Amino acid sequence: MNSQKNLNDLNNTVHVFTSCTSCYIPKARVLAESVKKFHDSITFHLVLSDKLPHFFDLQDEYFDSVIFIESLDIDNFPQWAFKHSVVEMCTAVKPLAFRKIFSTYSECQKIIFLDPDTAIFSSLDSLLDHLEDNSILLTPHQLEPEKTEEKIRDNELAILRHGIFNLGFIGVKASPEGHKFIDWWSDRCLNLCFIDPANGIYTDQRWIDLVPSYFEDFYVIRDPGCNVANWNLSNRVLTGDVNTEIFVNESPLVFYHFSSSQSIMSDKHDVVNDVSGSLLQWYQKNLSIWTV
Repeated sequence: MNSQKNLNDLNNTVHVFTSCTSCYIPKARVLAESVKKFHDSITFHLVLSDKLPHFFDLQDEYFDSVIFIESLDIDNFPQWAFKHSVVEMCTAVKPLAFRKIFSTYSECQKIIFLDPDTAIFSSLDSLLDHLEDNSILLTPHQLEPEKTEEKIRDNELAILRHGIFNLGFIGVKASPEGHKFIDWWSDRCLNLCFIDPANGIYTDQRWIDLVPSYFEDFYVIRDPGCNVANWNLSNRVLTGDVNTEIFVNESPLVFYHFSSSQSIMSDKHDVVNDVSGSLLQWYQKNLSIWTV
């Protein structure tokens, strides 16, 4: 099975990728289609910690290539994989995939990672512009403090356990500082990418709390339209229409993170309105289209 389309078509300066196993391919398809809707020239990679299903044909997909976990730089791969859960493995390979893409595609200058349960609703140009002057691009889980004890416990304490920055998104530039960061992050994820909050680790995510201390060339996105999710809906007001344009605190929605805990947290804190409800309906409808 061919793991990439025409190599000449992949020699672009901007690449995007996601990481998952085969059961998440429908979600990755929704993401890839949404990226291509606004940026048809961006190269999109599916990083797969699994085997492809027999019915998968890359020529019929929005993915431009499939990067298999076995092709990444992991010593004693079977033993390494055995130590990790599926979530740990799919997150541990993220910095390795950054390094793989940069080394494989010489023209690539910027890479954005997005979780497979994410969808794009407007152009990524503002994010890519930030990578002109910065090597590392991050999004915090929240931009404003919570106002009730219950929300502080559910959201702010959760952030302190799991990481200030949500690693459902990260952008890196092919600069000396960007490569230095990728090498450091790769080393940590190869050896210490586990779900172990009691010991200060939550997959690849808690490590990024150290970026402001270790690296100077980074930028924190404070656009409320980026990485909208159940953990920040209490401070973000959604308006508009999913069929035209949605706004978040009057800024255009750039991307929404459809986390697995969406319905539980949204119901508990009563943050679902007609707009966020229509987004969830849109997502379920598109997932059903791409589920084989």
